[in-house]
Amino acid sequence: VERYLILDAYEEQQLRLPGWIVDNRINEIIVDKFGGDRDKFMTFLADDRMTYNEWREEVREHLVVQYMRRANVEERVRISPAEIRELYERNREKYLSPAKVKIRMIMWKKNGNERIDGPTREEAESLRRKLLNKEEDFALVAKRLSEGNNAEHGGDWGWIEPRILRAELAAAVEELEPAGISPVIETEAELYLLKVEGRRNAVVAPFEEVEPEIERELRAAQASVLHDQWIARLRETSYVQVVESSPF
Repeated sequence: VERYLILDAYEEQQLRLPGWIVDNRINEIIVDKFGGDRDKFMTFLADDRMTYNEWREEVREHLVVQYMRRANVEERVRISPAEIRELYERNREKYLSPAKVKIRMIMWKKNGNERIDGPTREEAESLRRKLLNKEEDFALVAKRLSEGNNAEHGGDWGWIEPRILRAELAAAVEELEPAGISPVIETEAELYLLKVEGRRNAVVAPFEEVEPEIERELRAAQASVLHDQWIARLRETSYVQVVESSPF
């Protein structure tokens, strides 16, 4: 119904879309969807039981609707710098970048009934002492011994939010200063050693960084209101009858 209201308003205003605009759009579609092969395009129309002229009219109507929406909605949107700044100040917590920590991890699967080559708790403790005394390099040990997903990268997890870790690991990370190495952390099936390489405090993103995002948000909200008002006006000046058809 909305589409027909828009097309009817276009005709009432006696506007005319130049034919070359429709032809250019058709050529773009043929290139994008059919690799420029017009034979494939015509086969598609035949399979869809549609003539070229019928399809061309659909393209024309689609362009008309786009033009009318742009003229009656998008080009009427007005967002001031003050509005953008006000929304930023009112919702600063939305633009808060959470605290993050850069960690490396060594993980082993524990010895069990089906596994006999994993380290014991005592061996893990011994390795930790070597790491603390700088007799071993954490990244090299992780690359050599860890069974974690990031072993080939020296156990490097990059900058992460601690909350993504399992509870035992997140708690250990919270206790560590940069360059600190955790105690051996034992779970039901694994042993872990963690090293914190850096911390970033939570910080609100600078206004300049999020300004484009806020403007897009405001423009979308205002455009939605203008669109609804425009369609309401079209309905007020038109007679709409919806006829339900049945194949029987």
